[in-house]
Amino acid sequence: MAALNREYQELIGKETRGWQGVDDQDDNRLIVHEFFRGNKQALLADLVVGTIDQILLASLKQKHFMLRHLGLCGKAIIVDECHAFDAYMNEYLDRTLRWLGEYRTPVILLSATLPYERRADLVKAYLGEERKCHEDEQWQKSLGYPLLTWTDGNQVCQKNLEYTGDSRHIIINKAIQTNVPDEQIDATIQVLDDQLSQGGCAGIFVNTVSKAQRFADILKQKCPDKEVLLLHSRFLATERTKKEMKLLKLLGKKSTKADRDGVILVGTQVIEQSLDFDVDIMVTELCPMDLLLQRIGRLHRHAHHDQERPINLKQATCYVLGTNGELDKGGSAVPDPRIFPAHAGVIPPYIQGRLNCAHIPRTSEGDPRYGFFLNFMYEYSPRMRG
Repeated sequence: MAALNREYQELIGKETRGWQGVDDQDDNRLIVHEFFRGNKQALLADLVVGTIDQILLASLKQKHFMLRHLGLCGKAIIVDECHAFDAYMNEYLDRTLRWLGEYRTPVILLSATLPYERRADLVKAYLGEERKCHEDEQWQKSLGYPLLTWTDGNQVCQKNLEYTGDSRHIIINKAIQTNVPDEQIDATIQVLDDQLSQGGCAGIFVNTVSKAQRFADILKQKCPDKEVLLLHSRFLATERTKKEMKLLKLLGKKSTKADRDGVILVGTQVIEQSLDFDVDIMVTELCPMDLLLQRIGRLHRHAHHDQERPINLKQATCYVLGTNGELDKGGSAVPDPRIFPAHAGVIPPYIQGRLNCAHIPRTSEGDPRYGFFLNFMYEYSPRMRG
């Protein structure tokens, strides 16, 4: 995918234009040297941007793996969205953290929706066997949010951070309870016709590619006056790159009201993270709680768009599809159906009430409610933690 990235290609262009006559003292000169574009040498560069597999491969027995370790051990490693890996990937990440801990390599793990048990596992993996952690240590189950957790190799420390961003409320609406795809689509179209009558844009998140394709096809037929964008993982890399660029142009940080009005984005999990876009109203299929919060993070994301939003969309609202307790075909294919907690009927009335009608604050200093909301479902579904 790097070969399709415009910024990366511009860096390569600096080299191909030659550096003879370029001032070596220029601190702003940044190029991708041909030596580091090899299959095994990339991690030896001073600054490396890559996907998580470049780190996970350090735990595999393969040829020239020592070059990968050499490239990693001399850097500060930053891993974003560390909550998003499955149980298989987490095993490799834990083993890689064990190596990096032995090398005393600084590692920064970032996530907005990391359950506390997984957070504790990551810290323990880095510390290794020598530093035993007692189960009753308070840091392991802290629900503070935002929360900074760090270790100097001997002890683990935590600090609740002050959130300085805008404080907003998100209304979760569970009005569309059916799990029949065609009924979901019809109900969604009714919601969009009503809510987008004065303009604005919408985002629809579903859990399978086939359902996203069906949503998009019917929306194009029944909403000819809207621009429907479809994005999922099965597009060719070149086509997906073009669609992402178009998405950011229409709904990104620099988009205008003229760009945004009448746009309906339909996508799967690939648009939950990394893409910085903003929608006025959201419809999402029920999903694991951390992913639900990630999706909601794209709703009213950019404060500078608030003035342009239609009056009826000033209040951020997320409609959740399929909460009547039945699994559809996609949900039934999941090994542990408890990852859809409302489907499995395990949400206690207190949480269910908050989901159904309450306002959920994004955060406040040291506020444990967000952390409690995130971690609650993982208490009921141990296998979700890997």
